[in-house]
Amino acid sequence: MATAVYFSGRSCLQRFLSHRTCNTSITCARLVRRKSACQTTQTVRIYHRPCNFENYRPYLQRRSYSSLVSKTCPVFCHLRNPRAPCVGGLCIGFPGDRTQRFRPFRTTPRAYIPPFIWVFLQPVAKLTALLTGRSFRKWHKMLPEHKKILTWANVRKHWYWLVFAGLACSGLIYAYYLSHLQETPVTHRIRFIVVTDEQFIKIAQHQAETFVQKYADICLPTSHPYYKSVVEITRRLVSSNHDFPRIKERTWTVNIVDDPERNAFVLPTGHIFVFTGLIKTTDNEDQLAAVIGHELAHALLSHAAEQLSFAQLVDWMIIAVMAAIWAVMPTDGIAVVTQWFYNKVVDFTLHLPYSRKLESEADKVGLQLCAKACFDVRESSAFWTIMDCLARLEGAKTPEWLSTHPANDTRVKHLDFIMPKMIEQRAACSCPQLPALDPRDRVLPVKKKTDSVVRALQTGVNLQQVHVVKPRTPQSA
Repeated sequence: MATAVYFSGRSCLQRFLSHRTCNTSITCARLVRRKSACQTTQTVRIYHRPCNFENYRPYLQRRSYSSLVSKTCPVFCHLRNPRAPCVGGLCIGFPGDRTQRFRPFRTTPRAYIPPFIWVFLQPVAKLTALLTGRSFRKWHKMLPEHKKILTWANVRKHWYWLVFAGLACSGLIYAYYLSHLQETPVTHRIRFIVVTDEQFIKIAQHQAETFVQKYADICLPTSHPYYKSVVEITRRLVSSNHDFPRIKERTWTVNIVDDPERNAFVLPTGHIFVFTGLIKTTDNEDQLAAVIGHELAHALLSHAAEQLSFAQLVDWMIIAVMAAIWAVMPTDGIAVVTQWFYNKVVDFTLHLPYSRKLESEADKVGLQLCAKACFDVRESSAFWTIMDCLARLEGAKTPEWLSTHPANDTRVKHLDFIMPKMIEQRAACSCPQLPALDPRDRVLPVKKKTDSVVRALQTGVNLQQVHVVKPRTPQSA
């Protein structure tokens, strides 16, 4: 907290300096000569400029403040008078000085637009771009031939205005992008966020209420063993990671959904939904903890808000392209097909890779949560190997470039790559020693058998019932 001081005369200043030292980190001081006693108020700490007090050293020495003057005093302030002295970690003015009133430097808070405005503006902007491009195409078709030639001649003549307009729009978008960059906790990755935590929590609260009502009839009671197991895993993950930002601020609520789907998710509000199909797929609590830790990482890193922000940024960037498509294409039908194809290209090249990037980050952070909670982090790789085998046997394996998630085998490779570091982090937390048998070796026979079965299904032959026919001899012929 920065401090604003009001003093009149030497006695008030001495009372203030009596409890301040040169090591006090105070950035901005607002001093006004008044008859009232010393007061303190909260100000904004932003702008840094070292105070120059050399010209006031004789004055301070005459006033018996020489012991408080030090060039090493960590003082940073923003003053109208840059020659103000430094005393006790503060920049001060003196009776008789014409510039005794100093205003602290204040910043304008980051302008976050409410999400409902974005939701309204986004389709309106796209529709406007579509209608603008279509109207331009129809207008251009109705022009006589000599008017078309004249129009394009004017465009070529004043091309620099179009370039300037494009650069200006790009500059505004880039400035808006830079003004909304944040650093991701733990991984320290720079990302773009257009909504505050409070705004997104309100959105997620409505979503949480919807899911609670949807699964109200099929949620298991709190006395069920599945519920107790998930609660204990969540308790260990949360209690062992108190240093993680915002993990203690959430109220975590566990919901066990009686559904065969192998799924689990955690909302930013702290609602944890785990399906019984996933619990039955896991072999032990370590594997279930790996999944819950992954989903907790999504919520703690605000990946949902990041995806929303990235989607809005991409949408605003493609509006100009959309207008150009509807302006250039000769008919509305061709424009619709071209726009559909363009949207698919944007999905495959931007949205899906970005989603897979966030999933990989959640894998890493979730494994860190499990390591600090003393779970066997090697079980995460074993679990995703089993999931890969099930997907191959069920024929539900989707190509990675068409999915929002990394392929299971890609995920296993990533987990095995970071596994040594996670094992070291687990050991640094004074956890019990890991079992000698590596779970990844335990699932290798399952993987080999799955490879054989899948190969048999692909060739249409049951390898266990292959009948070898011996070649006939000349006598039998």
